[in-house]
Amino acid sequence: MRKTKLAPPANRHERRVAAALDQVECDFDSVRGDRFLSRAAVCAKTGLSFPYIWKMTREGKFPPGRQVGSRTLWIESEVDAWMLARPVRVYRKPAEVA
Repeated sequence: MRKTKLAPPANRHERRVAAALDQVECDFDSVRGDRFLSRAAVCAKTGLSFPYIWKMTREGKFPPGRQVGSRTLWIESEVDAWMLARPVRVYRKPAEVA
C-alpha cells in the first residue's frame, strides 16, 4: 500500500524488495522527515554528555536508541519531543527597588 511510486523493478532483488514494500502498512510520505542520529549528534543536539544520556536512558527518562546493525541510533523526532517536554525554568522576580 505504497503511496510513493517507484520505477519498475529491473532485477530479481528489486522485485523482491518491491513485493516486501507492498506488504508494509505504512505511509512513507509521513515518516520522510525522520532520520537517525548518532551518539555524537545526540550529544551535540542536547548539549549533554553520553554517560548522562546513558544514565537517563537506563532510568527511563530519555528515549531509547534503536539497534541498526551494530550501532545504536536515535530517532530525531523522539529526541526533539523529549527536549520540548523539558519543563520551562522559572526565575525569581527581581527584587523591587525602593
